[in-house]
Amino acid sequence: MQKVGIDIKKLYPKTNQTSEGYARSSKGLADWIWKNYGEPQKISVQDFQKNAKNMKGIFYELPNEGGIGHIDVIDKGAVGSGFYAAKEVWFWPMDDC
Repeated sequence: MQKVGIDIKKLYPKTNQTSEGYARSSKGLADWIWKNYGEPQKISVQDFQKNAKNMKGIFYELPNEGGIGHIDVIDKGAVGSGFYAAKEVWFWPMDDC
């Protein structure tokens, strides 16, 4: 997130951070982004994968039942640490990634 100018240590509530300054919960961070930056585009996994090469922004993978979510940055198909199984993707577009 720091790569796109979002300093979690300064903006995200300290009670929701690890001692290293990371968000404790991908869903908690996604909800916080929604509250502070607006509603995301909700897209299917298939559409996300099909259009990833043209996308720049932050995405959250809403997990399948029993799974864990993941939040990351995407810049024209390149993601920070990967894409995992999800039932839906929340996407916040950003011009400067």
